[in-house]
Amino acid sequence: MTTIPVEFSRVASLELLTKRVDLLAMKATPAECEALAKRFHIVSIDFFEAEVSVKWRGGKSINYDVTGRLKARLTQSCIVTLQDIVENIDDTFDFRVVHPKQMEELTEELDEFQDIEFSEDDNVDLGEIAAQYLALSMDPYPRLKETAELSILTPSTPKKNPFAALASLKKDK
Repeated sequence: MTTIPVEFSRVASLELLTKRVDLLAMKATPAECEALAKRFHIVSIDFFEAEVSVKWRGGKSINYDVTGRLKARLTQSCIVTLQDIVENIDDTFDFRVVHPKQMEELTEELDEFQDIEFSEDDNVDLGEIAAQYLALSMDPYPRLKETAELSILTPSTPKKNPFAALASLKKDK
């Protein structure tokens, strides 16, 4: 079995977090930033940090609400000119962690748009989840402001209608 590398792994016990810590702060090292940039196919990530808080929802099984905030500064390539564009990200996220067997019980309770993570035990890789939310927060089509008017789909000179010559033949008759 092949193991997929996780560039920003921060596995945490949610039960311990709820008992001991109000807010878990995570900061990526330069090597982790470089690995994430490679994974996301972008130029670079200057810094990436996230804060996460966990709240137990009660019950006999795994049932936690996780909220977080991530901040990052990264560089992407403009989709038109390929010049570097710096993007500052400051975004929030939230999701629910439940045991897979609990899903049927919670179907009515869950918001249809709420993100869900499954965990057999109460250990969750909060770093990987924060990295996934970073990917979702990035501009998917970064463009320099100067290129906002440019479009590779619109020709600079209007094309002639190929049937214009036929129209002139029709007029001659």
